[in-house]
Amino acid sequence: MAWFANFYEPMIRPLEAAVFRKIRKEIAGRAEGHVLEVGSGTGLNFAHYIHATHVAAIEPDEEMAKQSLGKIREAPVPITLYAASAEALPFPDHSFDAVVATLVFCTIPDPKLAFQELGRTAKPGARLFLFEHVEMPGRRMANLQRTMTPMLTDYVGAVKLRVILLIE
Repeated sequence: MAWFANFYEPMIRPLEAAVFRKIRKEIAGRAEGHVLEVGSGTGLNFAHYIHATHVAAIEPDEEMAKQSLGKIREAPVPITLYAASAEALPFPDHSFDAVVATLVFCTIPDPKLAFQELGRTAKPGARLFLFEHVEMPGRRMANLQRTMTPMLTDYVGAVKLRVILLIE
């Protein structure tokens, strides 16, 4: 979906400047060791990995992945990009010290399977860092999100506005 890849960063630029960059810096900056990044998109987290020894980044969208190549070259740590989905990770069991996922689970068709894969590939005691948008608690905003979901799904891909409950 080339048009979305080209539109993504300009679309989120105001939020990125106001809030998201700070959150990305904290999340990626806390990830240590061998890190898995799920749905790396255009690579907005890459500059913030300062304690990782290596990042394995997965991105199934070819156009988004292409846009991340320059950010990979500028990253402070080695990053390897894989064309893979979160539901079928191409890594052995217990591979990663940390897992990072930012604003991606809305695009994953089967989030339950994706979380199972994260659990399989994370080492025991690995840290999971999530930054996700979920359904708003207010009825009006939640209804608006539900109304927009089919349109977003048709035009952007597999975007779903979901409530994700995590228990650590």
